[in-house]
Amino acid sequence: MNDKLSDLVAALYQPLFTALSRRLGIPHRVETYSQQQADAYFRCTWLRLLPRLDAARWWLAPSTGIPHLRIPCPQPGCGWAEKHAERTHVHLTDRETAHVAAVCHQATITPTGGAYLDLATLYRNMVKELALSSPHGTLHVMVKGGDWVFGSHLVDEALQAVGLTRGQLPARLFCPQVLTDTGAKLSKSLIREGRAPLPEGATDWMLDTRQWPGTIAKYAEQLLTMTDTLLSDPRHFFRSYLAAEISRMMTAPAPRSVSAP
Repeated sequence: MNDKLSDLVAALYQPLFTALSRRLGIPHRVETYSQQQADAYFRCTWLRLLPRLDAARWWLAPSTGIPHLRIPCPQPGCGWAEKHAERTHVHLTDRETAHVAAVCHQATITPTGGAYLDLATLYRNMVKELALSSPHGTLHVMVKGGDWVFGSHLVDEALQAVGLTRGQLPARLFCPQVLTDTGAKLSKSLIREGRAPLPEGATDWMLDTRQWPGTIAKYAEQLLTMTDTLLSDPRHFFRSYLAAEISRMMTAPAPRSVSAP
């Protein structure tokens, strides 16, 4: 499964990332969450968090106070994982070992082995950002969509609840949201599933860059030109855009000196 996921990411994203990397002269590396959660440092960070998780649990799961941890059943043909984790329990057996018990299976988690750690979104982001809080001489920047502003407040409070200071929180960059004509966030999955129409003025390449009528190098160039415009003034960047306007800016980019589009 991991190989299939890596192949899919490589097919869908790698050509664009490679074109951007060449254009900017900045190296890059793609890492999926499946790879990240298997990393010893990520797992050590999670194990260090467990004794203090009670202080943060209401920030990570405001409705229930139970941060969701799911461990897929390893039995052939099963793969079951409890969605809301009400009957999944975890406790430390020593500093580097945690025992997880679910309805039909159990697992032992160590820094170098154990089951897949399927953490809920806020919980997962907390562990990611906690792992980046240690000083390594590198500036880490979390880049998120504008819809994550409110969720990041919860993550911040959770991180401070377990002992981090505000100065230890990672830097974040919130990018403009792309909206439909109703004001809802452009949801590619809903459109692909036929549960929402393609917004007026939007085009297929906004859902799948492989549909761009030209080369990937040209797509990367247009994308960077649009980014120049958005970053040239806070009034351009700290706002949302209709899908039709993003399409227009990509296909007929304006120079940086113009007023806010």
